[in-house]
Amino acid sequence: MPASAPATTKRDAEAAQTEPVTKNSPPSSATPVPDDIARLAYALWQERGCPDGSAERDWLEAEQELRESSMRAAPEMIRG
Repeated sequence: MPASAPATTKRDAEAAQTEPVTKNSPPSSATPVPDDIARLAYALWQERGCPDGSAERDWLEAEQELRESSMRAAPEMIRG
């Protein structure tokens, strides 16, 4: 999905819920915050029908998605 497309799933909506970036905002880290990972991992788990035994998979997928989204946001912060 292109970075400019609107959030269409609960997972995308969860990933998009970040504080607004301003010129005075500190640069975001490439390492996502555990609470953000947990929220997105839970949304991923629910999207897939709440299967047993997928916690690690959901966590790693959420962590990767958040890391990628923060990397996409970095150029916008520089232009600020």
